[in-house]
Amino acid sequence: LARLVAPRFEGGGSSVMAAPFDLIGESQRSLFESAGDLMGALVYIDEPFSQLARDAWGIKQLLGTGAVNVCRLETAAAEDLLRSQVLSAEPIAKVVVFTGRLLHDSYADIVGLLAWCAPNGVRSCAIFTTMAEETYSALSPP
Repeated sequence: LARLVAPRFEGGGSSVMAAPFDLIGESQRSLFESAGDLMGALVYIDEPFSQLARDAWGIKQLLGTGAVNVCRLETAAAEDLLRSQVLSAEPIAKVVVFTGRLLHDSYADIVGLLAWCAPNGVRSCAIFTTMAEETYSALSPP
Protein backbone atom coordinates (compact mmCIF):
# COMPACT_ATOMS: atom_id res chain seq x y z
CA LEU A 1 0.00 0.00 0.00
CA ALA A 2 2.98 2.30 -0.32
CA ARG A 3 1.75 3.55 -3.68
CA LEU A 4 -1.75 4.56 -4.64
CA VAL A 5 -2.99 5.79 -7.98
CA ALA A 6 -4.66 9.18 -7.81
CA PRO A 7 -6.43 10.81 -10.76
CA ARG A 8 -4.81 13.90 -12.21
CA PHE A 9 -6.64 16.32 -14.48
CA GLU A 10 -4.40 17.83 -17.14
CA GLY A 11 -4.98 20.65 -19.60
CA GLY A 12 -8.38 21.57 -18.22
CA GLY A 13 -10.00 18.98 -20.47
CA SER A 14 -11.93 15.93 -19.52
CA SER A 15 -9.03 13.50 -19.89
CA VAL A 16 -7.85 11.92 -16.66
CA MET A 17 -4.34 10.57 -16.27
CA ALA A 18 -3.47 8.35 -13.32
CA ALA A 19 -0.41 9.57 -11.44
CA PRO A 20 1.31 7.48 -8.79
CA PHE A 21 0.90 8.78 -5.25
CA ASP A 22 3.32 7.62 -2.58
CA LEU A 23 1.15 7.60 0.55
CA ILE A 24 3.94 6.48 2.89
CA GLY A 25 6.39 8.98 1.38
CA GLU A 26 3.89 11.83 1.79
CA SER A 27 3.25 10.82 5.39
CA GLN A 28 6.96 10.74 6.15
CA ARG A 29 7.45 14.11 4.42
CA SER A 30 4.83 15.63 6.71
CA LEU A 31 6.71 14.23 9.72
CA PHE A 32 9.92 15.91 8.64
CA GLU A 33 8.07 19.18 8.00
CA SER A 34 6.87 19.14 11.62
CA ALA A 35 10.27 18.12 13.02
CA GLY A 36 10.99 21.63 14.33
CA ASP A 37 7.89 21.44 16.50
CA LEU A 38 8.85 17.98 17.76
CA MET A 39 12.36 18.83 19.01
CA GLY A 40 12.31 18.52 22.80
CA ALA A 41 8.53 18.04 22.91
CA LEU A 42 6.33 15.59 24.72
CA VAL A 43 4.15 14.16 21.94
CA TYR A 44 0.58 12.94 22.34
CA ILE A 45 -1.21 10.85 19.72
CA ASP A 46 -4.80 9.67 19.77
CA GLU A 47 -6.09 6.24 18.79
CA PRO A 48 -7.02 7.13 15.17
CA PHE A 49 -3.61 8.72 14.62
CA SER A 50 -1.66 5.88 16.25
CA GLN A 51 -2.20 3.60 13.24
CA LEU A 52 -0.64 6.19 10.91
CA ALA A 53 2.22 6.74 13.36
CA ARG A 54 2.85 3.02 13.56
CA ASP A 55 2.46 2.16 9.87
CA ALA A 56 3.82 5.22 8.07
CA TRP A 57 6.27 6.80 10.49
CA GLY A 58 7.20 4.34 13.17
CA ILE A 59 7.53 5.47 16.77
CA LYS A 60 11.32 5.11 16.51
CA GLN A 61 11.38 7.56 13.60
CA LEU A 62 9.08 9.92 15.51
CA LEU A 63 11.48 9.89 18.46
CA GLY A 64 14.36 10.33 15.99
CA THR A 65 13.05 13.79 15.13
CA GLY A 66 13.83 14.92 18.66
CA ALA A 67 10.58 14.16 20.49
CA VAL A 68 11.24 13.30 24.13
CA ASN A 69 8.46 10.74 24.49
CA VAL A 70 5.19 9.64 22.85
CA CYS A 71 2.05 9.16 24.98
CA ARG A 72 -1.64 8.44 24.39
CA LEU A 73 -3.86 11.53 24.27
CA GLU A 74 -6.92 9.75 25.66
CA THR A 75 -5.07 8.86 28.89
CA ALA A 76 -2.96 12.03 29.24
CA ALA A 77 -1.91 12.81 32.81
CA ALA A 78 0.64 14.96 34.60
CA GLU A 79 2.60 11.78 35.36
CA ASP A 80 3.45 11.56 31.64
CA LEU A 81 5.44 14.78 31.98
CA LEU A 82 7.18 13.60 35.15
CA ARG A 83 8.13 10.23 33.65
CA SER A 84 9.28 11.84 30.39
CA GLN A 85 11.37 14.49 32.15
CA VAL A 86 13.98 11.86 33.08
CA LEU A 87 14.55 11.30 29.34
CA SER A 88 15.41 14.95 28.68
CA ALA A 89 18.37 17.07 29.79
CA GLU A 90 16.21 20.20 29.52
CA PRO A 91 12.85 20.89 31.16
CA ILE A 92 9.99 19.93 28.83
CA ALA A 93 8.24 23.16 27.88
CA LYS A 94 6.47 22.01 24.71
CA VAL A 95 3.65 19.58 23.97
CA VAL A 96 2.66 18.44 20.48
CA VAL A 97 -0.67 16.74 19.77
CA PHE A 98 -1.41 14.64 16.68
CA THR A 99 -5.05 13.71 16.18
CA GLY A 100 -6.80 11.66 13.55
CA ARG A 101 -10.20 13.00 14.62
CA LEU A 102 -12.01 16.25 13.98
CA LEU A 103 -10.87 18.90 16.45
CA HIS A 104 -14.28 19.21 18.06
CA ASP A 105 -14.20 15.43 18.67
CA SER A 106 -10.75 15.74 20.29
CA TYR A 107 -11.67 18.87 22.24
CA ALA A 108 -12.23 17.25 25.66
CA ASP A 109 -8.96 15.29 25.50
CA ILE A 110 -6.96 18.33 24.37
CA VAL A 111 -8.47 20.66 26.97
CA GLY A 112 -7.83 18.05 29.67
CA LEU A 113 -4.20 17.87 28.57
CA LEU A 114 -3.78 21.64 28.51
CA ALA A 115 -5.38 22.00 31.96
CA TRP A 116 -2.39 20.39 33.66
CA CYS A 117 0.31 21.53 31.18
CA ALA A 118 0.60 25.21 32.16
CA PRO A 119 0.90 24.64 35.92
CA ASN A 120 3.66 22.10 35.20
CA GLY A 121 5.91 24.37 33.13
CA VAL A 122 4.67 23.63 29.61
CA ARG A 123 4.69 26.91 27.67
CA SER A 124 3.60 25.93 24.16
CA CYS A 125 1.36 23.44 22.41
CA ALA A 126 1.08 22.59 18.71
CA ILE A 127 -1.87 20.58 17.41
CA PHE A 128 -1.76 18.68 14.12
CA THR A 129 -4.66 16.88 12.49
CA THR A 130 -4.64 14.32 9.70
CA MET A 131 -7.69 15.93 8.12
CA ALA A 132 -7.35 18.27 5.16
CA GLU A 133 -8.99 21.66 5.61
CA GLU A 134 -11.58 20.83 2.96
CA THR A 135 -12.48 17.54 4.65
CA TYR A 136 -12.68 19.19 8.03
CA SER A 137 -14.98 21.90 6.66
CA ALA A 138 -17.25 19.30 5.09
CA LEU A 139 -17.51 17.14 8.23
CA SER A 140 -17.49 19.66 11.06
CA PRO A 141 -20.74 20.85 12.59
CA PRO A 142 -22.00 24.33 11.62
